[in-house]
Amino acid sequence: MSDFENVLDGVEPEEAKKVVEHLEQRAKSNKKFDVFEDAVEPQEIVVDKLKRFSRMFSASSPINIPNERLEVLDRIMQKINAMGFTFRSMNDPKDKLNNDVTERSDRKEYYLPWAKFGDATVDAKISKATEKSIKTACWLEVKKKAAINNAKGKNVPMEDLVSDYNLLSPAIKGFGGRNVHILLGDDCETAINFMLVYTECAAEQSIEIKYDKAQKTGYFIEASNRLNIPVFNLYKQDCEDRLVEYLNTFN
Repeated sequence: MSDFENVLDGVEPEEAKKVVEHLEQRAKSNKKFDVFEDAVEPQEIVVDKLKRFSRMFSASSPINIPNERLEVLDRIMQKINAMGFTFRSMNDPKDKLNNDVTERSDRKEYYLPWAKFGDATVDAKISKATEKSIKTACWLEVKKKAAINNAKGKNVPMEDLVSDYNLLSPAIKGFGGRNVHILLGDDCETAINFMLVYTECAAEQSIEIKYDKAQKTGYFIEASNRLNIPVFNLYKQDCEDRLVEYLNTFN
């Protein structure tokens, strides 16, 4: 296989094989790449101008949820469904909580990084990450790296951080755009009302994230914090009480 395969960790083997073969063919053909492969500039999101209270949410976890916490999830989902919330699903078989919530949601929309990702039978709201979502993903990544560098006392020029982002593979950029759609909708302006997660590090804030335990869910925690989207971690025993209290503000 090619150098592309090391960026497809977590993707179903058959899907990963198709992506790798496609990219190898494009590389050999010398044809100009599409928006996934072109260099992009960051597109800033004005957080204070995001649309809120849309009755949308999403969820993520890198591991299976223990049965006792699934019982809590069942109670939470009864209230969420009764209140008319819509779930933004990744359609990703590797994300355990996302699958659990997808199964329990009365209303759901699917957002894919590219067509036929995951379950090819779903009718997706977004079947390919848009140019705006990829540019926004670039902005989020640059802001994250800048914050890390500042905390370490390093002054790395923004253009260098953007250049680093553009070294990422087309597949990773596609996933980044999909993640932005999960958080900000098809228009990249309509924020989910909250992010539900389960990680063994119990993180709800960026400073609490241990990436060896949070894995890709850590991205959603960090990005949600940056976008002022509340995060509720099912690992915490008081998660249900706090989330129900929050949901009651919508009545």
